[in-house]
Amino acid sequence: MITQYNNSNNNNNNNNNNNNAVLKRSPLVDSVAIEKDSSNPYNDFRHSMLQMIFEKEIESEDDLQDLLQCFLHLNAPCHHHVIVKAFNEICEEAFPHKIVVLTQLYCSMAMDALLAS
Repeated sequence: MITQYNNSNNNNNNNNNNNNAVLKRSPLVDSVAIEKDSSNPYNDFRHSMLQMIFEKEIESEDDLQDLLQCFLHLNAPCHHHVIVKAFNEICEEAFPHKIVVLTQLYCSMAMDALLAS
C-alpha cells in the first residue's frame, strides 16, 4: 500500500506574472508517496488521508476529490474498496455539509473500484 505525507511548505498559490491573477495550485503537488506494508490498511489509509487533509488544509470538494483520486491511482485495485470506505467515513465526519456531492463521488469511485478488481 502507498500512503502520502507532506514534504514542503504550504504555498498553495502561484502568481501569473502576465496578469497578476492568482492561480489555484493543488495542495497535493508537493506531496511524497511512501510505500509501506500494513497489517491494517483501513487504519493506515484513514490516518494518511487525515494527515494530508490537516497538513495541506484540504477542504474544497475539488481538493478532496483530488486526494481520493491520488490514493486510488497510487494503490492497487485490491485496496480501492478500503480507500473509498476510509475516504467516505472521513467526509461524513469532517465535511457533513459536502456529503451530497462526496457521496455521489463515493458511489462512482466504489463502482470503479469494484469493476477494476
